Formats: sequence, C-alpha cells, structure tokens
Amino acid sequence: AYLMLSFLVQSLYLLVGVLAGAFSEVFAERFLYPWSIQCDDLRLVFVVTALLPVIQRYVMAIFAIILKWALIGKYRPGTHSIYSTFYLKHWIVEQIARKSILGGGDTQGGWNFSIGANFLKVVALNILGAKISLSAQITTQVTGYDL
Repeated sequence: AYLMLSFLVQSLYLLVGVLAGAFSEVFAERFLYPWSIQCDDLRLVFVVTALLPVIQRYVMAIFAIILKWALIGKYRPGTHSIYSTFYLKHWIVEQIARKSILGGGDTQGGWNFSIGANFLKVVALNILGAKISLSAQITTQVTGYDL
C-alpha cells in the first residue's frame, strides 16, 4: 500500500516540477521578455530579471522550513523503510530544500557569487533544527537537520 502511495506522490511531484518549469518559461516568454523590450529603464529590467531566480530560491527555503515542521516535526533517530510514510515525508522536504538556498549546489567549490547566501543558509538550517554557529561556512548539502 505504501509502495503505491510513494510511487504516486513522487510521480506527481516530478510531473508538477516539469509543469512549473514550463510555466516559468511561458511566463518569461509571454510577459517578461516583451515587457523588458518596451521598458525604458534598463536598470529596472536588469534588477527584475536578476532578482527573480534569487527570490524564488528564498521563497522555496521558507516553503521547505514550513513543510519540514508541518510534515516531520523534529527528526528522531530510527530505522525507517524506504516505502514508509516517514521516508516519503522526508523525501518531499528534501526535494523542496534542494531547489532552495539549502541545496548543496550553490556553494560546492568554485566561485560563489551569492553574497550573504551562506549566512542565510546557516540561519535557515538553524530554523530547521540544526545547531550551527552563525559564523560557519557551509559548503555541502545538509539533511536530517535535527540529528
């Protein structure tokens, strides 16, 4: 029973992810690009087009924090089957977190141009339950925040 539930929820999440990506492309093509051509102030165009992806990552982090506390609460050590409802909740939270500032891809080596993103990542991880110093430099993805 949980196998089918896991399959349906994960498939639905992947489908919604594809549709959300398509929606953002259509929004950019239909509204953002024509507006940017007609706008007189190029600085405003630059700010809007540069800030939209950044704002999306922070909104996703807030959404991941809300989902984590609503679905899981506090993580507790234990053994959980991969098709259990607990693992499904954990998977959902991790998928949302991966698309936000909590994901590991934004600071893993190389150049990092997200000024202040590490501090906000540490604050978000503390809100999720991790005990991390505010001066810490996080260069990887963290999971199981309370453990």
